[in-house]
Amino acid sequence: MVIAVALAALSVALVPPAPRAAPTGGVLRRTITLADIGFADGTQMPGMWGTRDYFFPVPNPSSIRSLQLILPYSSAAAVSSRRTLLISVAGEPVYTRALGMAFQAGRIQIPIPSAAVENGFVHVHLDYNGAITDNRCIDQRISGAFLSLDATGGLAESIAASSLRTVSALLAAMPRQADIVIPRSPNEAQAAAALTVAAGDPAARIVRTPASVVGSDWRRAEIRIGEPRDPALSIRSNGFPELVIGGADPAAAARLLDARWSAILGAKKVASVEQQVSGRPADALYFSELSGDTSILRVVDRGEWNVALPATAIPTGRRASGLSLDVAVAEDGAAIPPVVSVTMNGLLLGSTEVAHDTRVHLDEELPSGIFVARNTVTVAVTRQVAQGNCLFSPQGYDAQLLPSSHFTLDRAGAVTDFDLLAPQFAGGVSVVVPGAPQLAETSALLQGLIDGETPLSVRYGGAPPNGDYVWVSDTEPPGSNPPIRFDRGTVRLTNRRGVTLLDADAVTSQTLAQLLATGNRLVLWIRPGTDFDTSPKVTGDLTPALDRGDVAFVERGRTTLAFSTVRDRLIDIQYPERFNLVTFFVRYRLWLIALGWLIVTIAFLQLLRGIYRARRKSDST
Repeated sequence: MVIAVALAALSVALVPPAPRAAPTGGVLRRTITLADIGFADGTQMPGMWGTRDYFFPVPNPSSIRSLQLILPYSSAAAVSSRRTLLISVAGEPVYTRALGMAFQAGRIQIPIPSAAVENGFVHVHLDYNGAITDNRCIDQRISGAFLSLDATGGLAESIAASSLRTVSALLAAMPRQADIVIPRSPNEAQAAAALTVAAGDPAARIVRTPASVVGSDWRRAEIRIGEPRDPALSIRSNGFPELVIGGADPAAAARLLDARWSAILGAKKVASVEQQVSGRPADALYFSELSGDTSILRVVDRGEWNVALPATAIPTGRRASGLSLDVAVAEDGAAIPPVVSVTMNGLLLGSTEVAHDTRVHLDEELPSGIFVARNTVTVAVTRQVAQGNCLFSPQGYDAQLLPSSHFTLDRAGAVTDFDLLAPQFAGGVSVVVPGAPQLAETSALLQGLIDGETPLSVRYGGAPPNGDYVWVSDTEPPGSNPPIRFDRGTVRLTNRRGVTLLDADAVTSQTLAQLLATGNRLVLWIRPGTDFDTSPKVTGDLTPALDRGDVAFVERGRTTLAFSTVRDRLIDIQYPERFNLVTFFVRYRLWLIALGWLIVTIAFLQLLRGIYRARRKSDST
């Protein structure tokens, strides 16, 4: 493995960049938004206190011509209060602002010197504080105050286009959103490369022609799938610099962009990279590997950390079975100790008090059914503010979610839901599509099931001889027995009461996904609907279309109905044009049960009547 990666790195390093035309003005302008660095919903700080730390990546300060922090905000309070916002950059205060009671919305713009870049990042710290009145006994929760920062804000950069001469420099500087430009008639290897890049970037989209750009705002990157004669990774200029993925196996080069080995593109020695990534344990997945938030918080009454666990992060053949947490909480001297709690996907897993030991350890099992395609773990520290007799003003004490926190992994069981396909596909999967027009929508449906490191291949028709595969076709996979069939006439879905959930027209027009098993192989059958090729080709929806269940109907990227045929079902699959004795009994079971009771009752009454007549006759004799 190491030799292969070394050869790939050498091939990238030895290929000279293709000639490029300088972009307009020679300066590219782009913004690293809060959403790009993990704050997809922006930042909300309710109440009167809060701190946040942002780390904006700036790996090559010499290429930067200017930096500016732009933060759209909104703020208000229900009662009169004194609130302030202090912003520090690289540990130095650079901006302060008073926030009034009335609702206000604005835009904070702060120029930042290039000297603020440290270790490839610009550290921005927000300190939000306030008080209601001089009477410290008033609970801050009655203030109704808040400060909200929009996710579109961030660090605006002006980058010298002449500095983007290497693949590593371009990857570090280009926007997260990307247009993946495929040839007019891509071959199977080129199609696999496009799907690989799209899987590694949920904000990417597969297109035939990139969007036109006006001015010098670099909003979307351009990644072009080149020809076999092109180098594995190279740079071209089409007004804006574009990354070209070529070679005989472009999918392998595409996996390098999102893999652990991507650091090799800018490393001087392969051995240093190997030392950093080797020795990963197979029975644990640490928060540090998930880029989870483990920063130090100053907790007044409540502070929390959020860690995302995508299903694609689970290694092959493993499943997340438990959660092990380490939290350090500073002593505040209060009579009531702080409480540490943990929730996953909105379900409380456990909590404990922080006694005299300021380091808390929690081991919690993950209950069955809690795991989905994209999971969120929230760890919270709650304190009792010591201000009951007006002797103490509210004061924050440090707390930190330690990087030693991790998910415990166990052997994977049976795959019964879509989200469990992600660890199964991590070892490799084939995607069978009719042609190139179906690549974009297929990529959107596979979000959350594959990532940029998944070894995948594309076939234009025909099931692969071995291994799991995705089958995109109007006809069912060979040798399969899907729960919903289309060789029995029209299909209608109803609930147990007979109410129609999806009629025949909806079943036909919507895209249908079914999880099937053919022998010891898993097959994801995607039957395209009428809007499969006409819906917007933008991937990266916050909610994956395929999550729980093994049958799902999707319309324009949104799941309209999903259920499981393995567990107890509340949905009946009916074929109105085909008479089936089982379907007849299911449809009219209540009437048949009533008729059966009626027949049994009449027979019992006749039996009693015969016995009665026989006794009367015997008595009369």
